[in-house]
Amino acid sequence: MAKRFIDTGLFDDSWFMGLSKDAKLLWLYLITKCDHAGIIDFNEKLCRVQTGIEKIDEAFKQLDNRCLTVRERYRFIPKFIYFQYPNFPNSSAKAQKSAISRLKEFNLIEELDNGILTLSKELPNSYGYGNDNDNDLNGKGGVGEKPEISWRNDYETYKNDLRVAYAEIINDSDWIQLQERLNPGVDIKLTIEKACINFWSTEAGWKHKKNSKAKTLDWKQTLTNSLTMQSNKVYIQIHNGKKKNEILPGDTRYVSNFDGINEIKL
Repeated sequence: MAKRFIDTGLFDDSWFMGLSKDAKLLWLYLITKCDHAGIIDFNEKLCRVQTGIEKIDEAFKQLDNRCLTVRERYRFIPKFIYFQYPNFPNSSAKAQKSAISRLKEFNLIEELDNGILTLSKELPNSYGYGNDNDNDLNGKGGVGEKPEISWRNDYETYKNDLRVAYAEIINDSDWIQLQERLNPGVDIKLTIEKACINFWSTEAGWKHKKNSKAKTLDWKQTLTNSLTMQSNKVYIQIHNGKKKNEILPGDTRYVSNFDGINEIKL
């Protein structure tokens, strides 16, 4: 039988003391039943039988962002990682490596530019650092219900929204003409496609959008802004004083790699 650390001062903690009896029992159940990465495949019926808790939904509401819904049925306890693996991710505990692999399965951990691993920025704070966050991992609905799908919590939905916006923009002739006048020498359609393929359709672009507080995606403004970035710009090619005859986005003969894109790692 596996053994696990538990804080001997738990019952003196002001947050814990403020919980109802059922919420206290549920918390103890979760931190002892979760796996070595703080993740539990939560079975509501089994929990009810093993604990006697009837109003599980109400107990979960009291736990708030200390227990997150990360996938249908699956719950995650952020504080668990830092308590079980002191100095995470540089803990000397042998199980830490396996725990990190488990966290990656659920996209709960990311690598910073300096190579340091950290829990995903999108996770809400835990234990007294405030609950005023806009995190879809906390989800909607009660125990066992699937959170409402949106561009914030579903990568495919995000990409589909981008595809629709992309098609509308490159077929908006008035907007294209305006941008050609404002950006002389720049191939507007190809520049927009480059921005989509190289960044906005990738997971990096998705995470960048999720870090904003915007509730909706204004792709027209985003792609307009992308025209000003030097790294995105594709200039019209001139050959013998004439524009090179290319098949570009918008042409019926043109086939874009963006239409079938799945993911590009940056």
